[in-house]
Amino acid sequence: MNISDLDIFSPDERQHLLNNLDKTNIRYPLDETIVSLFAKQVDKTPDSVALKFGEKILTYLELDVESGRVAALLIQKGVKNEEVIGLFVDPSIEAIIGMLAIQKAGCAYLPMDIDYPPERIRYTIQDSGIRIVLCSAQQSSTVNDQCETLCFEDVDDEAEPSSVTIKPSDLCYVIYTSGSTGNPKGVMIEHRNVVRLFFNDAFQFDFGPRDVWMLFHSHCFDFSVWEIYGALLFGAKLVIVPKLTARDPIAFEHVDAKINLSPPDACGGLAYRLSISFGFPSRMVPFSNAGVNFLR
Repeated sequence: MNISDLDIFSPDERQHLLNNLDKTNIRYPLDETIVSLFAKQVDKTPDSVALKFGEKILTYLELDVESGRVAALLIQKGVKNEEVIGLFVDPSIEAIIGMLAIQKAGCAYLPMDIDYPPERIRYTIQDSGIRIVLCSAQQSSTVNDQCETLCFEDVDDEAEPSSVTIKPSDLCYVIYTSGSTGNPKGVMIEHRNVVRLFFNDAFQFDFGPRDVWMLFHSHCFDFSVWEIYGALLFGAKLVIVPKLTARDPIAFEHVDAKINLSPPDACGGLAYRLSISFGFPSRMVPFSNAGVNFLR
């Protein structure tokens, strides 16, 4: 007998895996994009706080205007539909502005951490074939020998983006893997993938304007998508955690207590530590990969 002939599942297990867990036919809005959903949220809650980073705050309307101005700069440079644009920034308000701006211009953002080793930055730019990187003037010299750079400081405060047609099937971002099993690989995600994640008939959460989210994970890591759009597509506040604070468990615990997160998304180990320190006053706790034993 060959190993392939062995059946390791009981009939009930097979039924559960093949049918009960099959969500391929789930319904979601087929004509929406991240850009269209964000625009609807701006119309609903223009004066609500969208972003907070340190003492700086941006409302939904201000975020819409700021990202529109950056989008206008990209369009002026002649970017093409679904072109991949590098985003070379630290976790910051500019990072979120850049993501929305690149998508408003009909393109897809590729985030790169400014602390990446030079070899990884060079590899990512070459492998992805990006020709334009959006960054600050301070970081421009790091990549301007490899591609064209556009700086946030060059944005025209009076500029408004021209109309761009964005389809649900268009690319919205590319995130590179860690490369732990070889060279990093770019994962290409379309608008409809993110729309389906948050707006579907089987969605298990009731996210809304009363929530306070935290951008804790790196914006170059795919879990940040959950944090960013779980806030901005539902009218919630997104608190951006400084990179050094996110690496310091003690400092981070005080941030979490101060802002009183509604859905404090976290990995298992961090979630357990916060539960011990503060008892998780939040109304819901979406976890990533690892399980949490709160009884240990």
